[in-house]
Amino acid sequence: MYKITKTKTFLCLAGILFLAVSCKKKDDENEASQGAVKFSLNSSSSSTLSRLAETDKPSSLLVTIKDAEGNEQTEELSLYTFSGNYISEPLSLSTGNYTLEGFHVLDIDNEVIYSTPLASSDLAYLVENPLAVDIIITTNNTTLVTPEVIPVDGLDATDLGYSTFNFEIVGIVKFWVEGYLYEANETDLELTTFSYSVTPEGATTLNDDAEAATNIILVRADEDSYELSFEKEGYYIRSDIKTTYTQAELAAFTSENPLKLVFDVSVS
Repeated sequence: MYKITKTKTFLCLAGILFLAVSCKKKDDENEASQGAVKFSLNSSSSSTLSRLAETDKPSSLLVTIKDAEGNEQTEELSLYTFSGNYISEPLSLSTGNYTLEGFHVLDIDNEVIYSTPLASSDLAYLVENPLAVDIIITTNNTTLVTPEVIPVDGLDATDLGYSTFNFEIVGIVKFWVEGYLYEANETDLELTTFSYSVTPEGATTLNDDAEAATNIILVRADEDSYELSFEKEGYYIRSDIKTTYTQAELAAFTSENPLKLVFDVSVS
C-alpha cells in the first residue's frame, strides 16, 4: 500500500512539474514571437515639418494595421518629441508581415491635422510612398516606420482615399408620466398601468403601454404641438388633463415633476 501511494504521489508531482514547464515554455515562446513597431513623422516638404510645432501641434497617431490574414486593427498611439522629432510609443505585434492601411496625426482635440494618402486616392502623387506600405515584425525588434504626411486643412477624407460616413442628429422631446389609481376608501394613490398615444402633427402615432412607475416618453422634436391620449380599461381620467401640448409644455414634465394621471372607476 505504501509503495502504491508513493508512486501516485510521484506521478502527480511529475505531472504538475510538466505542466509548469510547458506553461513557461509557451510563455517564453509567446514572448519570443513578439516584436513592435514605432512611427515617426515625416512630411512631403521640410517647410511642412517645420510648421508642426508652430501651428497644429501633434498629440497622437491613429494607425490602422492589417495582418497577413486580412485582420485589421486601429490603434491610437501617443506621440513624443525627441531631439526635435516626433516619435510614437511602441505598438506590440506578433512577428509576421503587416501592411499599414491608415495613418493620421491628431492634435490635442483629436482632430486630424495630417494624413498619409492612400495609393488609390487622387492625392497619392503628393507622397513618394502612399499607403498601404509593408511592415515586417521580427522577434524582439522594434521596426521604425516613417510615413509621409500632408496637411488635411481644406481637404475631405475622401480626397486622400479614406471612407467616411455622415449622420444626422434627430432632436427629441422627453417627458415623464405617472398613472395613479383612485380608490375612495384610501387616502393614498397607488401607481397603476395604462396605455397612451402621442400623435405629432403630420407624423406617425406612438402607441404603447405604461408601467406602474414613472414612465419616460420620447418623441421626435419635429412638430410644434402633440396630441396626447391616455386610457385604462374600465376607468376614466379623474384629473384635468389637456389633450394638446407644445414641445415646451411636454419638456416641463420632468422625472421630478411628471405629468400625473388619476384614473377612477367608470360609473356604468
